[in-house]
Amino acid sequence: MSKDLHLETQEEQLAKEPTVITLELAQREYKFLGWDNSWNRPQPELRPCKEAKHERRYFFQGRRGENNTVVCDICRYYYKSDSSD
Repeated sequence: MSKDLHLETQEEQLAKEPTVITLELAQREYKFLGWDNSWNRPQPELRPCKEAKHERRYFFQGRRGENNTVVCDICRYYYKSDSSD
């Protein structure tokens, strides 16, 4: 199984999972970085954020919290994380 980032457009992601959180972020023009399925390499957009130690918000979705949305309000991005089996 590939662990590469699947890049999809924000419109594709919204059509697949139109949650209140995702819709709000899209309306506020946050950048969607895609899905983190154990990224092998740090994403370039995340490096400055992590170095600055920005506080990120985490939204746990799904019955077991397996689908997560991670948001940085300072950098104005979000990505999805899938931790399902």
